[in-house]
Amino acid sequence: MAQTQGQGTFLLSYFTTLTLLQLLSSPSPGSGKSDFKVSGHVEPIVALVGKDAELTCCLSPNISAKDMELRWYRDQPSQAVHVHVNGSDLPEEQMPLYQGRTTFLGVHLAQGKATVKIHNISPSDNGTFHCLFKDDTQINEATLWLQVAGGGSCGTSGPPHPKSFFFSV
Repeated sequence: MAQTQGQGTFLLSYFTTLTLLQLLSSPSPGSGKSDFKVSGHVEPIVALVGKDAELTCCLSPNISAKDMELRWYRDQPSQAVHVHVNGSDLPEEQMPLYQGRTTFLGVHLAQGKATVKIHNISPSDNGTFHCLFKDDTQINEATLWLQVAGGGSCGTSGPPHPKSFFFSV
């Protein structure tokens, strides 16, 4: 009978130790690390040729993005529209098409919000963009759609700009 109690105590001690080790190895809510999701505009962002467009992405929950790598890109992450890491922009990672045409707006980084402004929009900017947020443990991204309006010829399809006026003489 004493042998059975000893085995039961051993198993209880073993499982208690195992559970404690698992709890200690997982990130705690106070560690500053958290699972996050990235979101952006659901609707297309409409921009006029020659004007600026802002591509904004936000973290959920609203955790700080100050220590994260932030990357906006078109089709491949290695060909960046804009990269911001550790408080600095990395223009050497930009595609030639976007060099000198982007500005990082990180005023709300502590709240998990970051924006890249693309200057002098051209028809080639039309299409999808991705914003990727990366910390030590996780990578997540959102997809945005930039719809370029204006600058077309008479046969160009698409809706007119809301402030367009048509009149005949």
